Amino acid sequence: MAIPCYKAVFVSDVSVPDGAVFHPGDAVVKTWQVMNAGSCTWTTDYKLIFDHGYNFIGVKSINLATPAAPGETANITLKFSAPAPLGTYESYWNLQGPAGVIFGTGSNGDVPLGVKIVIQPKPKP
Repeated sequence: MAIPCYKAVFVSDVSVPDGAVFHPGDAVVKTWQVMNAGSCTWTTDYKLIFDHGYNFIGVKSINLATPAAPGETANITLKFSAPAPLGTYESYWNLQGPAGVIFGTGSNGDVPLGVKIVIQPKPKP
């Protein structure tokens, strides 16, 4: 059976585990480690593309920072400021190849990468 070009496997949350607490305006650097399980090299023409939830960065996509050959892992990072309204925020992202093919992780390639943070008031000095 041929290996598809677009295939990703979630490896780990490098930073910002689900439920991490931040304060309004805090700098957040969410990094996922993802393995390129497909047959095509991920270049910087590949993108992290917003799927659903809260869009922390206000744009639909960002290019990957570094390439990853088949079998290699890549750290994919999303940088943003924590929103001001208090509450719990979830955001989900997929990958997109240069030809426009959108793919995620999981056995069917339909599981997006996610980040879930909790915004609480800044502590009083």
